[in-house]
Amino acid sequence: MEPKNWKDVDGILEQMGRLDLEIGIETAGLAEKLYTLVSEHVAELADLKEKRNALELTVNAFCTLHKSEFAKKRSRQLAFGKIAFRVSERMEFPSDLEAVVISTLKRLGHTDCVNVKETVDKTAVKALEDNELTKCGIRRAKEDHFRIEPNLQVVAEHLGSDLPPSTRLDLDKIAKLIPAPDKTENGEEAA
Repeated sequence: MEPKNWKDVDGILEQMGRLDLEIGIETAGLAEKLYTLVSEHVAELADLKEKRNALELTVNAFCTLHKSEFAKKRSRQLAFGKIAFRVSERMEFPSDLEAVVISTLKRLGHTDCVNVKETVDKTAVKALEDNELTKCGIRRAKEDHFRIEPNLQVVAEHLGSDLPPSTRLDLDKIAKLIPAPDKTENGEEAA
């Protein structure tokens, strides 16, 4: 439907608002079902994870008792998997003393041991004159962004109902709150 006047555009906004309401209501329903489903299974998952962790501790204890068998070959392939010892190295220092560690490393001339991340402060750069920006290789770009915002409250009233409070739930944000299953190295879900 091509709008011919502002009334037609307003009619399209109403249609968009109705669709936004439907999407919001469906999303809210999905979110509620998802939350309920996760809540129903969280204890079950916790029990399974606890059992798996207990088994891992058992294997770890056994392997630690037999660590001498890993002196030459650091891993052992079994029928149902692989176990291994791996030497790793990590540098430790109290996190509340990181500034002191950095300062000391710099003073001793070990600047290559300090990560420095510099970024352009775009808010501060906005205050510079255009000729200064050009000298720095920066250009000021202004855009006129178009925005459409159907008034969901008015659309809901026009439909003869109230605006449900949870019509603006973002399912993507909700999904991020639910822990993802652990992945193995090849991207499959871990058992």
